[in-house]
Amino acid sequence: MVNQRLFPYLAGFKQRATGPQTIEYKIGEVFSEIKNKVQSGYNLRDVIDRVDELRFRSQAEKHELSHLYEAKIKNMGNAGRNGGEYYTPRPLTHEVVGTDFVPDVKKVGNQVLPLWLANSLQPSIAFSFRTVQHPVGRVVLLEIPAATGAPVAFNGVQYVRIGSATPKLTEYPDRYQQLIERL
Repeated sequence: MVNQRLFPYLAGFKQRATGPQTIEYKIGEVFSEIKNKVQSGYNLRDVIDRVDELRFRSQAEKHELSHLYEAKIKNMGNAGRNGGEYYTPRPLTHEVVGTDFVPDVKKVGNQVLPLWLANSLQPSIAFSFRTVQHPVGRVVLLEIPAATGAPVAFNGVQYVRIGSATPKLTEYPDRYQQLIERL
């Protein structure tokens, strides 16, 4: 029943949505891309109930979930399984919204953001803010070049990008070693 009726019904939301920014479209997009492994509707309901109990309201809680998620994927890869098979559905996690943010005006303490950021990064890197126009409004991008001589630290702590998470580089010694070998 789950695979024959529920998932196709939810995937159909995409075709019935009034536009790509609607929740209906996003639900349809997600359910048209995933493959269900839970055959029993009762078991699926139990899973949904458990997930519904989780709370990710603060940025710290979201970061914790992201860290746990990335660690689980890494462990699956280390066990010889395909960690890349499991991913966060992008329609739910990344939505472009317009902004009136101006980096050269924003202050952190008594410094403008670009100066504060430059002082927070070691070694110094040539980052830049770039403004682009998008159908939903003005978007500001922070462009950070790849490290060339040493890993870059923010306020003395080195981080690594793993999917959408940015855990401390010291928590991933194998990635640190790979980075050092490439630099």
